[in-house]
Amino acid sequence: MKNNTLTKTFNLTVIGGGIIGAWTMHLAKTMFPHWNILLVDANLVGNGTSRYSASLDMPGGHTSLRRKLVKSSQENWKKLLSDAPSLAIKDINAFGISKKEELQTIRKHFFSSISEEDNHEKYLKKLQRFLPGFNVTNDQSLFHIPFAQYATQNNVAEQIISNLRKEDKCTIIEGFEVKSVSKMKDSLMLTAENGIVINTKNVIEATGPWMLTGPMSSKCASLGVRNKKIVALHIEAKPHPDAPVIYSFDNEAFLLPRHEEGRWLFSFRSEIWNVMPKLEELKINSDDLLTAKDVLNSLYPPFVELISGGRSFCDAYGVNGDPIIKSISGLENYVIAGAGSGSGFRLAPGIAIEALTILKTL
Repeated sequence: MKNNTLTKTFNLTVIGGGIIGAWTMHLAKTMFPHWNILLVDANLVGNGTSRYSASLDMPGGHTSLRRKLVKSSQENWKKLLSDAPSLAIKDINAFGISKKEELQTIRKHFFSSISEEDNHEKYLKKLQRFLPGFNVTNDQSLFHIPFAQYATQNNVAEQIISNLRKEDKCTIIEGFEVKSVSKMKDSLMLTAENGIVINTKNVIEATGPWMLTGPMSSKCASLGVRNKKIVALHIEAKPHPDAPVIYSFDNEAFLLPRHEEGRWLFSFRSEIWNVMPKLEELKINSDDLLTAKDVLNSLYPPFVELISGGRSFCDAYGVNGDPIIKSISGLENYVIAGAGSGSGFRLAPGIAIEALTILKTL
């Protein structure tokens, strides 16, 4: 049977309708205003990792690349929220906990405004208003985090793409799973599982954990990309309207008040690697609960008995937690942009800009 080929040749095709793909299309529209831009997704847009994540954004990062991407991302989130104030994102007060000997490192990589002379007694009293009996150990520091925001709904990527549907030069096609990429004389040919063909000048692949099952899966694997499970539990306790997020740097875990849901969310670090993005295989299990309870018991023990359910999926992780933003050898106008390493929401704008900049310099 003859393949069905779309008649239009696009200037850019974004593969993946998650948060990185959404930001890539949004920023491409500004950077290349005359381009015809296409976004394709194997399913419905907005169903990437951020659909299941806590979607918390804070400054800083443990590598220079992540710090650069976070800075760029926060500037772009601020601009987008100014242009689209109805987007489901909200500022929230935040506090951090760490071992005292780690405070200098945290000041260097995350929050330079933290003062070692801060008397955390006032912070303790503040937190105890929201979490009675909350405390830290003698070897821990408690400090205020200068900025934090989170998604009040888990469909921010879908909201961004929904606004782009109204743009004349933006096209969104759902249910298009790219199975092969062929280099033509002046373009790239993308062929879907169902045989439909798209011709495009440039490609940015932003498929999150599906990057290990897509047309460039072997390349991504060679770059050290691996998938890891992500888990967050629901705590059935109604948070105070002014309750802050509490981030434990020792455990890479945090308690986030989900005021809109009338409960808390407890996100913690999973060590289950080499998984596939299949919901039925990524359910919260007894091992997840044991790990969570151990960490939560050190953070705020009264919440352990209030665990009810939660959410789980996976994300692609780069080496040392750095995202992958790289053109393919021999296909220089095909750029991989992903491996958000559990931070896709906070890094997405920065990753998108770096990927688009590669195309701009070709």
